[in-house]
Amino acid sequence: MPSIAVIGEQSDTLCRSLARALSADGVPVLRSTPGELSSLKVSLGEKMMLVEGQVVAGVFFHCHPDRCFSDGYVAEDRAFCDAETRAIWLSALNLGAVLAINRYDATAWFEGLGWASWRRRLREAGIPVADIHVGGGRHSTGHWQLFASGHQRPLPRPEVQRCLAAAVTESEHSRSVVAVGGEILGGCSSPSAHAAAALLAEEGIWLAQLQLDQHGALLGVDPVPRVEDSASIQQITRRAQGAFHEHLDRWRYGRPDRGLHGLARAQARVAGAEAAR
Repeated sequence: MPSIAVIGEQSDTLCRSLARALSADGVPVLRSTPGELSSLKVSLGEKMMLVEGQVVAGVFFHCHPDRCFSDGYVAEDRAFCDAETRAIWLSALNLGAVLAINRYDATAWFEGLGWASWRRRLREAGIPVADIHVGGGRHSTGHWQLFASGHQRPLPRPEVQRCLAAAVTESEHSRSVVAVGGEILGGCSSPSAHAAAALLAEEGIWLAQLQLDQHGALLGVDPVPRVEDSASIQQITRRAQGAFHEHLDRWRYGRPDRGLHGLARAQARVAGAEAAR
């Protein structure tokens, strides 16, 4: 049976929960921290991904794609290793035979996951987002909306607003909800949140936390939410577990190159290549 890779920090309770659930079902789990990715041996084919010799059918990728992936390398080599690792995993998570949660595009891998990028995508889809005013220096009320993180800070002085082209918003953070597989966990009355969850799922973002203002408009998107309450962890685990099992069923009963015969052939090719070296 092909494996499911679970990528996240050792302290990540959601990753631990999913890895335990899949293992209890008899699914091989390849567990790795983000900082170890540059040290893993990854081989990609047109329709196959192998990690440390194991065929991987799915990846739960619970970390930011612009972080450091090369903890085992000296400082002067890390920039190169990180860039190469991003290119490999960008390709891997976009293979049709691999179910990725989440599946990031090239912009996310090489430019990060700042609010500016999410805000642009949501606006282009017609989904309401919080209004902002940039760099006027005329605002004495409201909040400084940080484009890199989506977090809000107290307003700087007018001259600082002008100098830094600060993004100012009158919107206030009202609540956060978790989007899972295109739906809002626990329900939500905001049409914007439901539309955003559906859009993100279409773009490969299966799991994300959405920040809403007092009007229900979007203030921020975090595709690597830190989920701590046990009820939410259990719900997300069950849904991810179900999604991976459905994908594994397609491996078993779908086309030969995605099924168990294809797995055996891939493993034989790897063994032959290793023997040739």
